[in-house]
Amino acid sequence: MILSKSRSSTVNVEKFVKHIKTRASVGKLLWQYQGNEIQKSKEGIGRSKIQKIYEPTRNKGLIRILKKNWITVYLIDEFKASSKFPNCEEDLETFETIINPCPYNRATFWLIRCKNSKCLAKESKRKSWNRDLAAVLNFRKILINLRNTTKHPDIFFQKTRI
Repeated sequence: MILSKSRSSTVNVEKFVKHIKTRASVGKLLWQYQGNEIQKSKEGIGRSKIQKIYEPTRNKGLIRILKKNWITVYLIDEFKASSKFPNCEEDLETFETIINPCPYNRATFWLIRCKNSKCLAKESKRKSWNRDLAAVLNFRKILINLRNTTKHPDIFFQKTRI
C-alpha cells in the first residue's frame, strides 16, 4: 500500500498497522537468514580451495531457516514436468519451426501440444501450450496431490535401473 498516492480518509489504519507489524516480523527472519549467509560466504565454510571463487548455494540456508520456523517446504523434482500434458498426462510434442539463417531449421521447444487423440477430439483446434506453463500446472498438480494423498504422482517419478 502506497500512502502517498491514497487519501488519508480512505486508509484503514488498523489494517495498515497489522501490515507493518507482519512485515517487521518477516524482516527479522530474513535479516537473520541474510546475515548468516553473508558470514558463511566470507568464511568459506565447507568449500574446497578450488571452489573459493563460487558463491555458496543460497536455497540451502533459506530452506534450513524455514524448517527451523516450522514452515513446510516442498522440493519438487522437475523430471518430466514440462513434457507431460497437465490434463491427460500424455506426452507433449514440439510442432513449430523457426526459419533460421543457418542451413537447418530448429524446433522451438517452448511451443508444444498434446499427442493424445482424445484431447484432439475435444478441441476443434490443436491448442498450443507454452512449456513453462505446462511445467507450472504440473507443479501445481504435484503439490495438490502431495497435500491430499501425501504421495508424489507416479508419472513424474524417475524409474530406477536395477
